[in-house]
Amino acid sequence: MPQQIRELAVSRWVANGDSLLLLGPPGVGKTHLAGALGREAIVCGYSTLFLPATVLVTALTRGDAEGRLKRSCCTAAHYSKPRE
Repeated sequence: MPQQIRELAVSRWVANGDSLLLLGPPGVGKTHLAGALGREAIVCGYSTLFLPATVLVTALTRGDAEGRLKRSCCTAAHYSKPRE
């Protein structure tokens, strides 16, 4: 596990366009790890957005219910940004 975390900290997964999903029970450090990986991504020149999954799902669900899901402000693409 420590080697895997060091590998993630290099941010190669960001450069490859891969997704990262941190799963586990409450209190094991998922949020702390996400913040640390986000900081390392910033150091590597990427921009980051920290957003709890519940906020993202709520925004997408609301956009769908209001018929706004196809607009750029209400899609998953809105929450991602390619490296410039």
